[in-house]
Amino acid sequence: MNFEQLYEIIYLIYTDCGIVEFPIDCFEVVRKCGYHIKAYSELSQKKKAACRKLSDDACLIDGTLYYEENAHPGRMRFSIAHELGHAFLKTQVEDDCDCFASHFLAPRILIQKMEHKNAEQIHDTFGLSYAASNRAMADYQRWLHRSYYASFRPSRPELLLSQRFTKKENCKERITLPKPSSILGGLEITDEMLLAHLKDSYQARRNASIHGIPINEYLKYRYSF
Repeated sequence: MNFEQLYEIIYLIYTDCGIVEFPIDCFEVVRKCGYHIKAYSELSQKKKAACRKLSDDACLIDGTLYYEENAHPGRMRFSIAHELGHAFLKTQVEDDCDCFASHFLAPRILIQKMEHKNAEQIHDTFGLSYAASNRAMADYQRWLHRSYYASFRPSRPELLLSQRFTKKENCKERITLPKPSSILGGLEITDEMLLAHLKDSYQARRNASIHGIPINEYLKYRYSF
């Protein structure tokens, strides 16, 4: 999967749907995307059985989200995000939609920005089940190594997504930004923006401390700002 393209989609959903806090209200996202919503209990036994063959929690069929209202909230949230993955990625590949759901509900760069250290913190902030939170934490560790220890350059849409939120653990506040362009390419990430983001990194602060130099000097030396 191309993760830069994935985060371009995720960033546009966040901006278009006005997502400003966690856990994400997936029902509200579904409504803003123009889909209808109907509980399994509202269906005939035949239709309910057909939906359950697709998923015990939720399925998106012909512009309507059908869902099991008694499902666990974390599973429900992930299942709805998975169904949105089918719609936004235009794919029937289940693994790709699981990947979309995990990153959409708990963007790795926001796990890093909130300085979460374990799956329980991810569960509490992003509303994932404990199983999904453990998978997200394991994937986050791989992301951290790839994005920070190696190139130290998260993708542009990830950085734009990060800038939508303050560094509050519950992510209930939003920083003030100008209204984003409808075209992602119209938003330019400058060196100053990258430098400000990198200064938030625990690893960069730690390395600067080890070398005994200020963080700004370390970043300018290490990454040629």
